[in-house]
Amino acid sequence: MSSLQFALSLFFFLFAGAYAVRIGTKFFRLHRQMRQLYPIPIKDRAQSWEFVPLASKPNLYWVFVAAIVIGIMYITNFYDLKWGRWAIIPFAIIMFADIIFAYAFGPSLLGIGENSFILKLSMFIDTIPYADIESVKLDAPAPDARSTFGVSGNLGYWGTWHDSEHGTYTACYGRPDQCFFVRLKDGRGYMLGCNNTAEIVDRLNAILAEKYSH
Repeated sequence: MSSLQFALSLFFFLFAGAYAVRIGTKFFRLHRQMRQLYPIPIKDRAQSWEFVPLASKPNLYWVFVAAIVIGIMYITNFYDLKWGRWAIIPFAIIMFADIIFAYAFGPSLLGIGENSFILKLSMFIDTIPYADIESVKLDAPAPDARSTFGVSGNLGYWGTWHDSEHGTYTACYGRPDQCFFVRLKDGRGYMLGCNNTAEIVDRLNAILAEKYSH
């Protein structure tokens, strides 16, 4: 193996290792943040569910890694570098891990329960008790919204976000144009989205008015 081949191999492995560390760090920080945000869910059964349509925007990390894999394949075939074929493996593993990560926390359904509003993600369920809700309104993320512990466009928008209009909030939606915002009495916020958004907001406000207006 020449010095150039060794240098390229070292670069590929260092880059793949750094990317894997980044994914792992994001996963554990998000998991810890969610454990801090979400109390133990109350037991409630949804009377109806609304599907969360996922955004069609591709995740830039997937595109970036796929471009690297294609680039490695092209260079390997063009220069007939047999040693370069195995360099694709770590990037393929990273892409697979990223997809699994997205499926683990991607939003799925929103449900109206008897005592709470229910958020069903792929691997867990969170509940927002009606007694804790201060307001519900149709809204959308601000243009400067950024993810602090989450992912955008990767099978939905989820995790912890921050923008100038809403502060820090928990996201669980698929498309920014189908959102509503729930503010809790303790100051926490939820940016949620699903089909029939206006109907869900009306139903939640009707429930709050019926249960807690007096």
